[in-house]
Amino acid sequence: MNRRRIAELIGLFFLLVLAAYVYIGFFHPDPYYVDDIYVPRAKLVLLLLRVLFPIIIAILVFLIIGVRRGKFKLSQIILAASSMLFAAIIIYPFANNFFQKHYLQNVALFHPYLQLAPHDFTIRSGERKDKYVIVCLGGSTTEFKDHQGIGWCDMLDSLLRDAIPGKTVEVYDQGRQWYTMQHSLFNYEVNIRPKHPDMIIVMQAINDLAQNADFAYFSHGSFRDDYGHFYGPINRVLERESLFDYCWTMVKGCWYHKPRTIVDTDHFPGLPAYENKLRTIVDLAQHDSTAVVVMTEAFLFKKPITDQENDSLYMLHHETVGPEKEWSLETALRGMSAYDDVCRKVAAERHLLLVDLEKTVPKSLRFFYDEVHYQDTTHMLVAKTIAGQLRASGLLH
Repeated sequence: MNRRRIAELIGLFFLLVLAAYVYIGFFHPDPYYVDDIYVPRAKLVLLLLRVLFPIIIAILVFLIIGVRRGKFKLSQIILAASSMLFAAIIIYPFANNFFQKHYLQNVALFHPYLQLAPHDFTIRSGERKDKYVIVCLGGSTTEFKDHQGIGWCDMLDSLLRDAIPGKTVEVYDQGRQWYTMQHSLFNYEVNIRPKHPDMIIVMQAINDLAQNADFAYFSHGSFRDDYGHFYGPINRVLERESLFDYCWTMVKGCWYHKPRTIVDTDHFPGLPAYENKLRTIVDLAQHDSTAVVVMTEAFLFKKPITDQENDSLYMLHHETVGPEKEWSLETALRGMSAYDDVCRKVAAERHLLLVDLEKTVPKSLRFFYDEVHYQDTTHMLVAKTIAGQLRASGLLH
């Protein structure tokens, strides 16, 4: 066997070793990137990489052997590869334009100040003097509904309809996913306060808490009291990728993931800003003689926790995750407890009715499908808890 032959075999061997090293990497993906909830079609990309990569290597080896044996000319292979590259260059602008149109969400969903557009607040027809209007402020745990399209705000509306003799109690859901106490303050002052509701019910915690993880993918820079570091739902719009960048991001996310550092902390710089915004809402409402009810936010975080319960914590595993760090369960538990304690403190100091949902809703997958969002039956539990305390409080008059 001559030296050229030996060199070719050695070269082919190292090519196969390199190919094996690359291929094995696709079986160690970043869990964040292969979750279709946050990175659409990532699992499909990973599957294609696992299927197509060995086929491509097999074709490459076949061509190398074919050239060596004279079955193919190297110039023919180069010409064919150049033709495919040229065709890809021609097709790419059209494919990229199609990708961009389907990648971005409808711009009508977004708001220049609130990130997501708030729900319209229009009081139902009828004499205002014959109504007692309650507005519920919060995030997705206020906004979201059960599988029949009925949320706890709707149920509360039914339960309290006849709570005041001579008046109709109407409950309006003004919660919006991703909203923080700052969003609710802005939304209340601009959209709700001018219509003079009789009562507001305020429940915020999880979204304010998440913004303390200023190393996360949704954050850009260190924590700011005005939440200006956190881009939330518009993050993907601002970091719009081309088709090539998207594919490259997927490949990187699917290949030899390096485990992130687990951050365990009891330092939450957003607590003072959160408390200040809550107190401001209370000040504005009480200035207008609007009753204020404060609610703690129920959550599933606990110790010990089962594997199934831990796997359901997608906000912890995605919204407090960055390229190199992620929060521990203990951090999330301390954080939610600290934010709920602020609600308890403000309610006590300002003599407000406190509905302590955190102590009412059991920490079980029977009641939660993730760390804070409710199973269908939980909506009625929440509504009955609020209705019972409101009827007993004497606030409805």
